[in-house]
Amino acid sequence: MTWAATATPAVRQDVSFLLEVAAEVAGSLVERGASQPFGVVMDHEGTVTVRSEVLPPEADEWAAVSTLADSVQAHADRLRAALLVASTGDALDPRARIFGDHREGRPFAGWLEYVLVIGAPARVRSVSVDPMESGLFT
Repeated sequence: MTWAATATPAVRQDVSFLLEVAAEVAGSLVERGASQPFGVVMDHEGTVTVRSEVLPPEADEWAAVSTLADSVQAHADRLRAALLVASTGDALDPRARIFGDHREGRPFAGWLEYVLVIGAPARVRSVSVDPMESGLFT
């Protein structure tokens, strides 16, 4: 069964919003030539924040994702949902590698494909995710 088929409408709505924000941030980073991992988190009130970590140049994207995941887990009691973007892709391949979790849903991993529009925020083209056994809140 797919992740979306098991998610409630409220979970799908929250995750869809996080995906839209992630597409905009990824597109902005790609346009500036500054691809880097980042996280999009939603607190219990629905406020969304984008987080990133400054790592040394020799650190890889997985080190950044691990650092972001540690940060999410340290504040998990205040969060409803989180989406971590391991890689943003580039102008030729605008696909972001994502990992997400929602307190009322199942954790997931997959790809966020977005459309780059010059002079406008990037938008989601498609999402492909699979459920994971453990996540940021479990």
